[in-house]
Amino acid sequence: MANLNPYLRSMKEDIRMRQKWLELYVETGSVTKTALRCGITRSTLYRWINCEKEQGKSELSDKSKRSSRLANMKITPEIETIILNLCVRQEDGERNGLPTICLGRE
Repeated sequence: MANLNPYLRSMKEDIRMRQKWLELYVETGSVTKTALRCGITRSTLYRWINCEKEQGKSELSDKSKRSSRLANMKITPEIETIILNLCVRQEDGERNGLPTICLGRE
């Protein structure tokens, strides 16, 4: 495992740790006892128990919490026009003693 980059190594360690949590849960039969022994919250343990039930042990890796909508958000031309109209132009700001809000746009 020495040739793995640190991110992959860390990810594999996280998966192994979650597998140990689930094994301990099966041994004890108690979410509360397992969570206390592992130093995690019960809700965290429940999340991984449910994940294993739904998707199996191969899916114990972290999932992105980022909304898929955020990845597709774009600034429309209308919104860009509104933003640019709100910006104080550099020469106006200097002339009136106001701070320049939008640098690099004229």
